[in-house]
Amino acid sequence: MKSLIISLLLTASMLASVEDCGAQSLSAVHLNDEGVNALKRISRPHGYAENATDNDWQSIFDKFESALKLDPSFAVARKNLAVAHNNFALFLASSKQNPTESLKQFHESLFIEPDPSTESCMETVIRGYFKLDPKCFNDRVVLGDRARTDNDVAGAIVEYRAALELKEDPEVRKKLKDVYGLIGDKEKAIQESKPEKTNEK
Repeated sequence: MKSLIISLLLTASMLASVEDCGAQSLSAVHLNDEGVNALKRISRPHGYAENATDNDWQSIFDKFESALKLDPSFAVARKNLAVAHNNFALFLASSKQNPTESLKQFHESLFIEPDPSTESCMETVIRGYFKLDPKCFNDRVVLGDRARTDNDVAGAIVEYRAALELKEDPEVRKKLKDVYGLIGDKEKAIQESKPEKTNEK
C-alpha cells in the first residue's frame, strides 16, 4: 500500500489579499494558514513524520474548522480541511496500517468536498484492505451500512451516494434520506428522497 503515500496539496491564503482568496475575514485567513503551516511541520519527503500524533492532526483540523466557523463561505479553508482529512487517511493506511480509521477519514474528506483523487485513493483502500469492489453496488451498500452502524454519518452518506451512482434503488435512497435526517438536514433529506433526474435523449 506504499502507493498511497502521495497526498494532495493544501492551499495557503496569506500570499493573496482577503478578497483574492475568497475570504470575508482576516482572522479566518490567519487560521487557514496556521493549519497549512502545521501540516508542513509534520510533512516529510515521502509522507508524514512517523511520530505525528492524533492530536497533531486534530489541531490541524481545528484550525480549518475554526476558519470556517468565522467564514462559512471560505472555499480555500473548506478545501484544505478536506485535503487534511485525505492526507490523514493516507497516513493511517500507509504508516499506521489502520484501514478502518483510514476509511473514516476518506469519508470525512469526501463528505466535506468530493474529489476524484481522494475517491481513487479510498477505492485502493477498499480493494486492498477490505477486499470489496468499489464499483459494485452491493459492496458500497455494505460499506454504507457498516458506517451507519459505527455512527460514521459522513461515511454512510458517501457510501450510499456512491451506491446510488451505480444503481438507483429505493431502499438505499430511503437509507440516505434517513441519515440526512439524523444530522438534522431536512432540506437535504427531502432532496435525497427523490431519484436524481437523468437527461433523456
